[in-house]
Amino acid sequence: MEPIALISRIDNRVEKPARAIRELCRAGADMVIFEDLSPEGFSEEYLDCLREAYEAPIIAAGAVHGLEDMKKALESGAKMVLLRDAALLDTKWIETAAAEFSPDRIAVEVDIRAMPENAYHVFYGQGKLDSGKDAYEYCKNAAAKGAGMLILRGCADPLYVRHITQAVSVPVCIALDVARIDAAGESGVSGFLIDDASAWNTRRAKDALEARGLPMRQYILAGNIADVQFKDGLIPAIAQDYATGEVLMQAYMNREALEQTLETGKATYYSRSRQKLWVKGETSGHYQYVRKLAYDCDGDSLLLQVRPLGPACHTGARSCFFGDLAVPLDGAQNVHSVLHDVFRVIEDRAQHPKEGSYTNYLLDKGVEKICKKVGEEAAESIIAAMKGDAAELQYETADLLYHLLVLLFDQGLTPEDVLQALKHRAG
Repeated sequence: MEPIALISRIDNRVEKPARAIRELCRAGADMVIFEDLSPEGFSEEYLDCLREAYEAPIIAAGAVHGLEDMKKALESGAKMVLLRDAALLDTKWIETAAAEFSPDRIAVEVDIRAMPENAYHVFYGQGKLDSGKDAYEYCKNAAAKGAGMLILRGCADPLYVRHITQAVSVPVCIALDVARIDAAGESGVSGFLIDDASAWNTRRAKDALEARGLPMRQYILAGNIADVQFKDGLIPAIAQDYATGEVLMQAYMNREALEQTLETGKATYYSRSRQKLWVKGETSGHYQYVRKLAYDCDGDSLLLQVRPLGPACHTGARSCFFGDLAVPLDGAQNVHSVLHDVFRVIEDRAQHPKEGSYTNYLLDKGVEKICKKVGEEAAESIIAAMKGDAAELQYETADLLYHLLVLLFDQGLTPEDVLQALKHRAG
């Protein structure tokens, strides 16, 4: 079965939409529909948001009045533009857009419930097929006119969806309520759309679909496996946390393991001792979902950037590389790594409350209490600096950073969001 994409939808009513899109990407969204709700067309603020860099392709949506609107969105960084009302009224609009920008830049959304002829009645022999009025015929027509992807709404019936997927040669995605995610069937679809697009719901949806055995897409194949050089049938493979850059483990792959990894999106290695393939996490549940896979300049080693669902090491350690052989004389540590480790503890306390935990106390009290503590620690840091007491400043700043991390978590942000913003401050 071909891997399936998870698409999340968000609109520009949310505060800081660029940040929200990045959260969806980190939560596992393979594509994000970003909608401008302005009836006048794509606003400059919206287009500026499209111009930012994201880990997943963006589908621009909104009031598309003509080719110029589409051109602005695509030139600003959108992978595709979503057509709806105008395309439903006249499929020639799809043909015009596809001729101008190519079909792979055009997505068309079809709400089966809004079709003039009820699609279910037609399919089950209770109505009369009327070209252009039935969803099945409309999807065939839209694909023939140049739609590069179809998104179906108002139908999760696997039989009817498969009827459509077999009739067209383009990817078909269906909108799926998170509450009904467990009812998702294998309908020949290429993707699922989650409308209630919070990072939590996106992660929940992806994990639920993966638990059903559906191979979820994690990347777009961009290279050729023939460029990979195996020595004695094997190649070293290093797994790295794609969000933090932390090196997690090193193992080996043979060609079959690499092909299986690319097919399923789950890191699969070759055990030299057992002489067989093993999927990381198949017994522990600590899967590694690949987000990017690269080979080095000689093609004789692999780097997997993964989303780990748990510790990488059989000892229970997050990383296998915890045996220090040489350390900095000054005891310095990677700042990003330390901040991320503390943030993970905060996340864990939120998910698994611990009696007497100060972190749980702050989270239970809420944003007002957390902000008060941030203010107090900031003031104490200032006082320490004004006194010229470096030792006191060190510890007060540590307290300030801790409380800021709690505040970030409470507000749905991560250290990566701050570092991303910090990059633009340099210079």
